[in-house]
This record gives sequence, structure tokens and C-alpha cells, in this order.
Amino acid sequence: EALHLMHNKIQNLPPTLARTALRQSRGLRVEGNPLSCIPDNLRDSPDDILGFLEDVHEGVEQVLFIRVMVMGDEGAGKTSLVRCLHDPDLSLKALLRQPRLPDTGGAAVGGG
Repeated sequence: EALHLMHNKIQNLPPTLARTALRQSRGLRVEGNPLSCIPDNLRDSPDDILGFLEDVHEGVEQVLFIRVMVMGDEGAGKTSLVRCLHDPDLSLKALLRQPRLPDTGGAAVGGG
């Protein structure tokens, strides 16, 4: 079995697609589609896409966490960087055009 959907404007695939014969045949072709429902790192492999859809169908949730400590001199842009990482729709270029952010208080790290 094969399903070729290349170069369309498909953003979503139904999770039930993973329960078809495509899983064994590896016949899914979706290159050139935005596929906003599939994480970027899984979009290149039909096996990865179908595996992700199967997880979604079964109710498995992928939760990714990262803990970051941002350190630097006063006024270096730490708060701006954190805001951009937290909000993917906020561009650093647009943020830098805004007036300077108020002091966030910070913490003193002494050496000695």
C-alpha cells in the first residue's frame, strides 16, 4: 500500500493513519507539506511520522522540558533571550527595536 501526498498544503494527518497497512509498507510520502501537527525532527521519516501518529492515537503525550540558567553582564540581553525562547512568535529583531526593558533585579554573584 502507498499514499503519496507530496507537495500539497497538508498541515494535519489523522492519528488513525498509523493503524493502516502503511505502517508495514512504509508507503507514506508527505514531503513538501507544512505538517504543523508533526514535530520538525520527525518529518523526514515515514516511520517516525507514523510512530508519532500512533502515539497520538494511543493517547501518549510527548513532554519536553529544558532547564536553562542564563548568566551574563547587566544589559547583555538575558531577559530578551528568555522572552524569545518562551514565545516562538516573538522575533529577537522585533524585540530589540523596542525600548529597553526595565531592570529585572538579577542576582549578584561574587567571586572571592
